[in-house]
Amino acid sequence: MLKREVWNNVFTPPGRGLRLLLFALAIMLIAGSVGELKKTQGQSTSTCNSSYKENTAWNVGFQGEVTVVNNGPAINGWTVTFTFPVATQTIYELWNGVYTQTGQNVTVRNVSYNPSIPTGGSVTFGFNANWSGSHPAPTGITLNGQSCGGSGGGPTIQTSVTTLSVNEGGSAQFGVRLSAAPASNITVNVARLSGDTDLTASGGATLTFTPTNFGTFQNVTISAAEDADTLNGTAVFRASGTGLTSADVSASEVDNDPNVIAAQTSVTTLNVNEGGSAQFGVRLASAPTSNVTVNVARLSGDTDLTVTGGATLTFTPANFATFQNVTISAAEDADITNGTAVFRASGTNLTSVDVNVSEFDNDGAPVAQRTFVAVLNGATEVPPVATSSTGTATVILSPDGTAALVNLNWTGLSAPETAAHLHAAAPPGNNAGVVLDLDMPLGPVSNMLWVLQPAGGLTVQGLVDALKGGQMYANVHSANNPGGEIRGWLFVVDAGDGGGGDTSGGGFADAARFLEQATFGPTVAEANRVLSIGFESWLNEQFAAPITGYNNLAQLQAGTFVNYPVKLQFFRNAMAGQDQLRQRAAASVVQFNLRTNQWPNSCRCLP
Repeated sequence: MLKREVWNNVFTPPGRGLRLLLFALAIMLIAGSVGELKKTQGQSTSTCNSSYKENTAWNVGFQGEVTVVNNGPAINGWTVTFTFPVATQTIYELWNGVYTQTGQNVTVRNVSYNPSIPTGGSVTFGFNANWSGSHPAPTGITLNGQSCGGSGGGPTIQTSVTTLSVNEGGSAQFGVRLSAAPASNITVNVARLSGDTDLTASGGATLTFTPTNFGTFQNVTISAAEDADTLNGTAVFRASGTGLTSADVSASEVDNDPNVIAAQTSVTTLNVNEGGSAQFGVRLASAPTSNVTVNVARLSGDTDLTVTGGATLTFTPANFATFQNVTISAAEDADITNGTAVFRASGTNLTSVDVNVSEFDNDGAPVAQRTFVAVLNGATEVPPVATSSTGTATVILSPDGTAALVNLNWTGLSAPETAAHLHAAAPPGNNAGVVLDLDMPLGPVSNMLWVLQPAGGLTVQGLVDALKGGQMYANVHSANNPGGEIRGWLFVVDAGDGGGGDTSGGGFADAARFLEQATFGPTVAEANRVLSIGFESWLNEQFAAPITGYNNLAQLQAGTFVNYPVKLQFFRNAMAGQDQLRQRAAASVVQFNLRTNQWPNSCRCLP
């Protein structure tokens, strides 16, 4: 038994000892908590797992991706390190982390938005890197100083090239190997991923790599089958295997077929009047290596349409770009149908080209009865335009009323043309909608084939009726007069009624015949004006016109001869007077009286 004094030296009073014991325990708990906090926010001793995969690779670079799984306590702030096996592997871009690289050693730290990794959670970052020679997977992956297991550091597939050229009808090879030794034998399969089916893996489609031969390239043979086209086919071949990052090679076929040259024509459509002919040009798009023969023949359609010139054309490396003419003729026939045919220009190693030809029939009613003429001027525009420009338009209707040939010419526009149209249906002095564009391209129109189709709210028959009824007009627009500078209504040249009829209406021929009898000669402009205002209105104008007198010219004294200059002036006055009807009637009466010897009793007929 200890002595009392010894006991007193060892033990403190019971109350004080308990307090010291509790204080010591508290210090130990606080220290443990601080240590755990430090472990969570900084270096962790928790276990981890890692994986690496190579997303893609090319001849000078590759893209990798590292995933680290935290199998220990939650982490707030992480650092991952690893080592590249080859010194030429250098990162130049990384995402989801901040990296530094010293030699082959790489350190990656979290960024502001991803510092935490919960227990069982993971973090992934990717990078782009350069390489030469090889680019094996990184090794020695750690998380906060803790070595991680997993698939990081496993072998990847490498190819000797990333692109390959293969001659058509031949073959070419590329090599496949692994970046590192596998734990056991691995099979790599090579197959076409996409592209031209003429390109195939004809050798090395299945390759076996061992821990011994992994670094030796094994050959894959790609073959290109013969074909008839001139295209250089392409395909992508992929080398892949279980647990391996695949690698792609892009193969291109080098075609051995002759280069095909395109034949070109000056037009794609052509109009030919029945009984006549028309031409189009043929040339080549590029120079041939030697002389090339182009044949032109009817492919289908009306046998009345034939090639009568230029059926065989020869092009040389010198003249290939110059159009050579082909003549198409339309034979006379008894029908009233507008025949059509397709003519094809073709040759060996040439891309053919077609021209659609339409015959414009001349049977049925006489052409004059199907021809409609308009004189265009500013006075006829609605509203009228002050301009010195004039023009003409003609529409020749086909016998079957399904098509027409259109012509349009003008001179003296005050500014460049901006548009031109045919309009219907509206009587003279009124406006109507557009039924045909005559401005594609801008400029005069010559024998444009108009295949009638519903337009401007009119059916095909409605268009024909408007044309025949004098309710279709042509006009030309200019920059100065965007609403139209000159206009003219279309009227038939020969109404085909043989004359007669009342004076209330008729066609162009009736107006011309009427003016032949009522004036000293019709003009196109005056005939159109008669049709525009009507026969009766024209007569009323003439009755109201001022009288053209001859008192200062007559000198009709008994027995005095009227000399020639006075006679000439008499006729000039008569032909230029505004009251043409009065002058023409007076001249007729004079002629009648002279012939019947009634002159003395009829002289009062003169104004």
